[in-house]
Amino acid sequence: MFDLISKSNGYVTINKYTLKDIEDVEGSVKYEFPEEYKNFIVEIGSGYFELNHNAELPCGSSFDNFYPLQTVLKLTKKYQENQIQEHYIPFGAYGGAGLYCFSRKDNGIYYLDNSFHLESSLSDNFDSFLIQLLQKNGD
Repeated sequence: MFDLISKSNGYVTINKYTLKDIEDVEGSVKYEFPEEYKNFIVEIGSGYFELNHNAELPCGSSFDNFYPLQTVLKLTKKYQENQIQEHYIPFGAYGGAGLYCFSRKDNGIYYLDNSFHLESSLSDNFDSFLIQLLQKNGD
């Protein structure tokens, strides 16, 4: 499935990671990322969709980037201290419109709007989240 996300559909890789990189961040945020996500950022990497390829999700929001691990770490700490409920781990976004997060409670994928008050459950796991991205965009 990962081969469907590529330059051909407008995805630009910024960083690729090792399992050691991932384990370091997991230790810092005290959360074990889903295996599917770990495989994705090792094989494909963090990155973004070019503007004319932004992915849309069934909830009506758009998705344009998977954060680098350093950003995941920084935002998790920042938002847990200030705004987001403690059980969310942000991993991606669409500009300033909202965050895409893992839930510590159920490993599901959630969307939080930019006020961090409206949450939408998007999928039960990372694989189904990727499938939604691809299906919504005709790939």
